[in-house]
Amino acid sequence: MKPLCHIFEEIVSLENLFRAAEATLRHGRRFRGEGAGFKFNLEKEVFKLHAQLAAGRYRHGRYRLFTVWDPKVRVIAAASVRDRVLHHAVHDVIAPRLDRMFIHDSYACRSGKGTHGALDRAHGFLRANEYGLHLDVKSYFQSIDHEILKGLLRRYVADERALELLIQIVDSTDYLAHGGGAGASVTSLAPTPGGQMTLDLGLDRPPDAAAGGRIRGVPLGNLTSQFFANLYLNELDQYVKHALKVRYYARYMDDMLMFAAEKDPLLEWEGAIRDFARGELRLELHPGGGPR
Repeated sequence: MKPLCHIFEEIVSLENLFRAAEATLRHGRRFRGEGAGFKFNLEKEVFKLHAQLAAGRYRHGRYRLFTVWDPKVRVIAAASVRDRVLHHAVHDVIAPRLDRMFIHDSYACRSGKGTHGALDRAHGFLRANEYGLHLDVKSYFQSIDHEILKGLLRRYVADERALELLIQIVDSTDYLAHGGGAGASVTSLAPTPGGQMTLDLGLDRPPDAAAGGRIRGVPLGNLTSQFFANLYLNELDQYVKHALKVRYYARYMDDMLMFAAEKDPLLEWEGAIRDFARGELRLELHPGGGPR
């Protein structure tokens, strides 16, 4: 598909920002104090955000970190309400347009798809075949490579001002990968007896020198992260469908299912998919049990 052009003005329009703000406040219940303040001054806050974006002065803020017990200790990063409004505004304009290039059988975070659609499709595939194979990515959201993701965004978004916003969102967690810096304090929301604290972003450690110092991971709580994750694995989907020519294939986020009448094709596809994921996307798949 052709790269997206002339979308910045739509993203930063007052109509889109007000719609994004209402959706953010409707669904964002975690920080009621901040959300209540933003809602009380809604018109002022949205006009301020619009002015910053239109003038090129918007800068993504830092994240509030807090721990949850789920059941192990996790550190979650949450963007400010202002930044979450921007995430929503960007997502609402870009995601529907790029969604058109995704394969039919990609089911996560897409209108009219979802878990039930994925399960129904998988059951239909299973009825037509003797064997199936399940593959999934190790720590998927935490493993998304920033440079690869930004390369994909540059490929599909030609509007430089819109692209700059997307790059800001991707880079907004970089400071966490280098130890957090000032303002990265953690608020404990749960006891942590004997638990190991893990930042659930893939950013709780310095970049791996063996990987060229590359930063990985997108915050689970960002709306844009769901879209980024789908865009990232769309590369694998296209490879599976067009290079490997797998007919019976479906994906729900990082869970992949494929089916065939015999085991041998599944074994060949598994090896090829693991190699592609590692070589092209810097992802590792969990060890699988093979075709069943």
